[in-house]
Amino acid sequence: MAGTAGTAGNPDGGAGGNGGTGGNAGAGGAGGLSGGGVQAAFGANGTAGVGGNGGAGGAGYDAASDAGAAAGTAGGNGGAGGDAGLGGLLVGGGRAAGGAAGVGGNGGDGKDGVAGTAGDAVNVNGTAGTAGGNGGNGGLGGLQADGVTRATSGTGGDGGAGGKGGAGYDAVAAGAAAGTSGGAGGTGGKGGVAGTGSVTGVHGAGGVGGNGGSGTDGAHGAVGAAGTAVNPEGGNGGDGGNGGNAGAGGAGGLSGGGVQAANGTNGTAGKGGNGGAGGDGYDAASDAGAAAGTAGGDGGNGGNAGQGGLLVGGGRAADGTAGVGGNGGDGKDGAASTTAGVAGGAGGRGGNGGQAGFDTSGGLGNTGGNGGQGGNGGAGFDGAAGVDGSADGGHGSAGGAGGDGGHGGTGAFGGVGGAGGDGGVGGNGGAGFDAITADTNGGNGGNAGAGGAGGAGGWGGLHNVGNPDAMAGNGGNGGAAGTAGHGGDGLGGGANATAGNGGNGGNGADGGAGGAAGVGAGASSGTAGVASHGGAGGDGGAGDGMGGSVPQSGGAGGTGGTGGAGAVGGTGGAGGDGASVGVGATGGTGGVGGVGWYDGGIAYGGGGGGGGGGAHVGGSGSTSGVTVTGGAGANGEDGTAAGPGATGQAGGVAQIIVDGLAQDVIVQAGSGTAEFAGGSATLTVDASSTITDSSITGGTAGVGGKGGDAAMSAVDGGVITGSSVTGGNGSDTSQGGSASLSVDGTGSSATSVVVTGGDAGSGGSGGFATVAVDSGGTVTDTQAAGGNGSNGGSGGGASVVASNGQVESSSATGGNASATGPGGYASIQAVDAAVIDSHVQGGDGDGDGGSGFSGFSLFSVGGYGGAGGTAIIDASAGAVITDSTATGGAATDAASGGVASLIASGAGTTITDSHAIGGQGGAGSDGGAGGAATITASTGGTVTTTVATAGAGGDGVGGVGGKGGNADVEATGGGTVQNSFSFGGDGGAGSDGGTGGNAGRGYLWSLNEGTVEGSATGGSGGNADGANSVGGTGAIGYFSAGRDEFGPGATGGGLAHGTVQGGHGGDAVGANSVGGNGNRAAIQASGLGAVASGSVVGGNGGNGIDGGVGGNGSTLVTQIIGLGDGALATGNTVQGGNAGNGVDGGVGGAGGYANIGVHNVKAPAEASSYTNGQATAGSGGTGTGTGNTGGAGQSLERFAAPGQDVDGDVRTGTNGANNP
Repeated sequence: MAGTAGTAGNPDGGAGGNGGTGGNAGAGGAGGLSGGGVQAAFGANGTAGVGGNGGAGGAGYDAASDAGAAAGTAGGNGGAGGDAGLGGLLVGGGRAAGGAAGVGGNGGDGKDGVAGTAGDAVNVNGTAGTAGGNGGNGGLGGLQADGVTRATSGTGGDGGAGGKGGAGYDAVAAGAAAGTSGGAGGTGGKGGVAGTGSVTGVHGAGGVGGNGGSGTDGAHGAVGAAGTAVNPEGGNGGDGGNGGNAGAGGAGGLSGGGVQAANGTNGTAGKGGNGGAGGDGYDAASDAGAAAGTAGGDGGNGGNAGQGGLLVGGGRAADGTAGVGGNGGDGKDGAASTTAGVAGGAGGRGGNGGQAGFDTSGGLGNTGGNGGQGGNGGAGFDGAAGVDGSADGGHGSAGGAGGDGGHGGTGAFGGVGGAGGDGGVGGNGGAGFDAITADTNGGNGGNAGAGGAGGAGGWGGLHNVGNPDAMAGNGGNGGAAGTAGHGGDGLGGGANATAGNGGNGGNGADGGAGGAAGVGAGASSGTAGVASHGGAGGDGGAGDGMGGSVPQSGGAGGTGGTGGAGAVGGTGGAGGDGASVGVGATGGTGGVGGVGWYDGGIAYGGGGGGGGGGAHVGGSGSTSGVTVTGGAGANGEDGTAAGPGATGQAGGVAQIIVDGLAQDVIVQAGSGTAEFAGGSATLTVDASSTITDSSITGGTAGVGGKGGDAAMSAVDGGVITGSSVTGGNGSDTSQGGSASLSVDGTGSSATSVVVTGGDAGSGGSGGFATVAVDSGGTVTDTQAAGGNGSNGGSGGGASVVASNGQVESSSATGGNASATGPGGYASIQAVDAAVIDSHVQGGDGDGDGGSGFSGFSLFSVGGYGGAGGTAIIDASAGAVITDSTATGGAATDAASGGVASLIASGAGTTITDSHAIGGQGGAGSDGGAGGAATITASTGGTVTTTVATAGAGGDGVGGVGGKGGNADVEATGGGTVQNSFSFGGDGGAGSDGGTGGNAGRGYLWSLNEGTVEGSATGGSGGNADGANSVGGTGAIGYFSAGRDEFGPGATGGGLAHGTVQGGHGGDAVGANSVGGNGNRAAIQASGLGAVASGSVVGGNGGNGIDGGVGGNGSTLVTQIIGLGDGALATGNTVQGGNAGNGVDGGVGGAGGYANIGVHNVKAPAEASSYTNGQATAGSGGTGTGTGNTGGAGQSLERFAAPGQDVDGDVRTGTNGANNP
């Protein structure tokens, strides 16, 4: 029978019973003999019994399937199988079949081990997993009847799995406090060993090790508290906490067969906490309640960095960052003084920056705080002005010092030093009182207060080795000194009392010293404050009436005040005018110039006051045949170390003021003394009075002085005829005097008057010449000419200005320059006025290529000869310009020619039958550019039958010829250009292997719904001769109407109609020379319903001669295009420029380009059309000679679409190259 299965109490299975032996067979009986001796058959033998089967062994106890079994319980062994029984014995030998042996019982499976428990806040480490139970062995099979072989043994039981190790405490997942460490994971349990048998069981797996727990990050340090008015220093930042350590993962258990399971993962360590930033120091500057001059508080120190937690296997997690130092607070500005004699308050110092916190290695780990800025010093007190009864002005007090900047805090990178505050400005001295009582002197001016010193800049913070120096603070600027008070004026004489003297000027003061720069990178010292000049002396009172029988003299001018350091003394007051009765009253003595700053044996005295003899004639009636001359000024002396010398005097004023007739009158102002101007000369008539055949001349200057001005005027119907106005000549390097003619009021007029600016002294500029017409006045046959420059000086400008008046048959001519100076400008300006048959001519430049001077030319070139002067006629507000010309001055020595412009702006403004001509560029190694010529009509202005001709570029000898000037005729904002012409300037020739200059463009523009009709011709490029020379490129000829400042087009259609010729390229002569390229020509019209019509011809390429290469014809688009909705291009002819020939080794130029079209921006179906159009592309040039290469040819284009309507469409192309 089978063995019993194992149980928890008896785990092994019972053995199977053995089989019994079979019974033996009985033998059959022998047969009897027959009578004949034959034996009868034997009896049959019996059969032997079969042996019994052995019982199967019982199965071992299966602990794995027993829910009640303890973890790790081993499986029972299987019972052995019973042996087979033998068969019974057979008759005659042998046995019957034996029984089958019983199979062995299977071994039971072992129970799995249990997992370890996880760590917690109290017991942080995980416990180990328990071992799995072993598997039971299979029972042995029973012995077969043969006594040798056995039945199959039972299979071995599986070993139980080891339990998983418990996880270590995970502080992060548990939300534990900062810096808490994680626990270690438990080890895995060992797996049970598999039982043996016919089939070995599976070994139990070892338990996986428990995961290590992660540590939390260290806490960040708190930010330091900001400073307050009570506790100004900022608080220190808190230190960062250390990070928690990582827990190690538990080791994996061994399997029953000795293979280790996976270890648990290690936990992560917490990062170190950051140190808190230091608190900022108290910012006194931003606290409205802080007292003036309060210092800023120091910044707090940054907190130290926390360490990272320990990692499993060594090392640490990332450390925290050290805190930055707090910034120092800014100092409060000092208070302005409110009390006489008390200086302004000092600015508060800036607080120092705090130190950065330390890193975990003990070094400085962040940036130091920045130093605060020092407060500015307060302003000094302003002295009160003198009053009646207390005539002297009060003194100003000094400005306060600026506060020092705080230093930068120490750190890995040092903090920036704070800037020093600026010193306060000194108080102003009060002005002396102007006398109001006869025979009384003016009050003295008050002294100026000194400027406060600037504060020192803070030093840049100390820093770690290898890092750059910290930026230091700049020193504060010194405060400017106050202004010295001027002396009061003396009162004029009266009732036989003498005229009063002027009061003395107050003394200037020193500016404050600039603050020192802080130590460190990039800082600069503050700038010293500006010292103030001495105050001007008051003017002496004027003589009034007679003192007995003698005209009264004017009072003396007051002495100028002493200047501060580096400043000049004040100017002495002017002497009072002599009495305006009789002839020749004496002016008062000028005041002494103030003492200047004394340094190194040089005294810088102030200028003397004006004075000298005065001459005055006044009254009504006729003044005829009279000569009025101003007295000459007295000579001055040089200043010395002890003080200023005697002052020089300006030339006396000469003037006639008359209500009546002034005829054959000569007015000559007095001459000046050394470094003083000539006197001014004035002739004025009023209320329908007349000046006839008279002359006025400004006084000639003393050495180095400016020429005296001369002015003639007629108002309220006054008339000036046959007279001259001449500015006095300058001296040494000074400018010539200006000359002016003024005609104001209905009925006022000037006829046949010559207005001439004075010529300059050596190196000076010519004087201006001005004619002004206003309120209905007229100017006829009158000339305005600027004075000539001298020795490098520019020519003087000349202008005629008409407002609501008329200028006819008159001219404005800029003065000519000399020795590299530019010519003077010339202009006529008309506002709601008429300019008829009048002309402006810019002055010619001069020079030999020395250093240039810009002067008044818009296109002068320094370092060359003199540029031509600009010429402008400008009409606005309904003005009318007719039969007039603007011509730019010619240049010399590679300088640019002068620009010429005609300008009409405003509704009703017109320019008719007029011409703008740009000046010729000067020749040189590189030629100067030709002057531009522009004609502009804007905002409803109209330009009719006008010509703009740009100046040609100057020739270049061995270099580059000058560029031709641009010629632009332009109408904007609804302006109109009709029957007008623009000719771009030709480029200058390039000789001796040079390059011909490029040409200037020829443009006719009409922007914003404008209309433009006429012709535009681009200039031709300059020719070039000599080996390797290059011809200049021709310039574009261009029409455009209706564009919106070069945008896609205005709403109203533009009209562009006329003839356009692109510029031709210059010829080039000589081996390897290259002919210049031709340029394109174009007509465009844009806007709704725009029309472009006319003829367009591109420029030809220049020929290459004697081994040269021909230039290309226009390879840019030669076009006629109507842009915008409903645009129409009609009756047009377009021809591409032909290429130039290349001869004896040249390459023939490519042929031109042609283009006709209509470009509808929004492409409405009903728009578009071009009719009767014809496009002929240029022919290619001939090669001939070395290199050959014939020209290209063809290239045509054609537009229309959508809506089309193309009509005539004649197109010709081809014409390729001829090679040899």
